Amino acid sequence: RDVVLADFDALSEGKALVEILLEVGEIEQARGLLEELLRNHPGDLRLKQSLVNVHTKAGDMRRVVELYESIAADLVQAHDPIEAVKYLQKIL
Repeated sequence: RDVVLADFDALSEGKALVEILLEVGEIEQARGLLEELLRNHPGDLRLKQSLVNVHTKAGDMRRVVELYESIAADLVQAHDPIEAVKYLQKIL
C-alpha cells in the first residue's frame, strides 16, 4: 500500500535536504538526490539550475553543458527565447 501523508511535498522536502547536504559538504549525495528529483520532475528549471551549481562544484562540465542545453530548450518551449540564448551563451 502507498502511504499518503497530508501536506507532504516530496519535491520541497528533497530541495530542503539538498540544501542541508550542501551546507555540510556532501556534494555527491546532494548531486544524487537532485538527479533523482529531476527524474521525477523533469521540467523543474530550479532543479536544473541547482544541478548546474552542484555539477560545477564537482567538476562535471559535460553534465553542466547538458543541463544548460536542457534549460534553454525548456525556455524556448515557454516562449522565452531571449533567456534561452543566455543559457546557450554560458556554454561558450
